[in-house]
Amino acid sequence: MAVTPTGMLSLPLSHLETALAGLSAFQTWTGEATAELAAVHVYWFEYDDPAQGAGDEAAWKAARAAERPVCVIGFSENLEAEEPAPGSYWDHSGDLVLLFEEVAQNDDGVATAINTVTTKEALIHLNNHIGAIMEALESAVSAGGEIDLLGWELRDPPGRMSAEDVAAGQLDIVAMAFVLKRRDM
Repeated sequence: MAVTPTGMLSLPLSHLETALAGLSAFQTWTGEATAELAAVHVYWFEYDDPAQGAGDEAAWKAARAAERPVCVIGFSENLEAEEPAPGSYWDHSGDLVLLFEEVAQNDDGVATAINTVTTKEALIHLNNHIGAIMEALESAVSAGGEIDLLGWELRDPPGRMSAEDVAAGQLDIVAMAFVLKRRDM
């Protein structure tokens, strides 16, 4: 049985997921043709790490790579509520966080073996797609919709997983994160 998002904590994330998945720029980035298929690439708070199971590391890495690209959404650390005066309404505030991850790749859009793409190529590829997504999100907010944003800021600049992580057998991932400034919950 599916769980339906309701209330002040679930609805902002649900609305953000729906908005992202509906953006043609997000669908292009994920390689999906519809909002429903693109929504599979949006995770709440963390992504589901496929079970490594029976020591089959190659299968585990393939499953992790297949999940990418992903956008992990959640709340920033400043989620809060306060009652300005006894008996009055409650002020709610808090920002949303977007973490974008993809397997390092070149402009052909073909995932490559670890360290066969330069960091510059991988980050340009990521920046091109995420820039288009953020621009489309701005347009969607300006047009009116379910998410009410004041703006955004870069939380973690584009970067590549460390050489030590890659050497330890992790995937070659590039990522960047944003904080979405919200008006009210």
